[in-house]
Amino acid sequence: MDKIPFTIKFPQTQYTKSEVYNFQVCVEGSPSSFPDQDQADRYIKFLQDFQNKKVKPTTLIDNDIFKLFLDDVKNRASIDYLESHYDEEEDPDIVNGGKYFYKKSQELERVYNKFSS
Repeated sequence: MDKIPFTIKFPQTQYTKSEVYNFQVCVEGSPSSFPDQDQADRYIKFLQDFQNKKVKPTTLIDNDIFKLFLDDVKNRASIDYLESHYDEEEDPDIVNGGKYFYKKSQELERVYNKFSS
């Protein structure tokens, strides 16, 4: 399986910790949304490694797992920031977290496009 170096620094803010944990909960709650259990297990392992600060810029990630993470980060950025579901004055932590994920999703997208072709 092709691997992609994580490449970017992704400091764990409280928002990041919370959302990545939510990614894991969603995977564990609906493993049938994956083509096979192996992919779900590998994604859960990646998310756990990420939460335990084991994922560094030099860490090699399976191409499909990298893409799943990119898509989840992009989706969260869209919900919390781009689609204006939250008011910046009422929920600044959520909106700012969404902005942060938007920036990180762009970085991840560049890495994915560079190494997945």
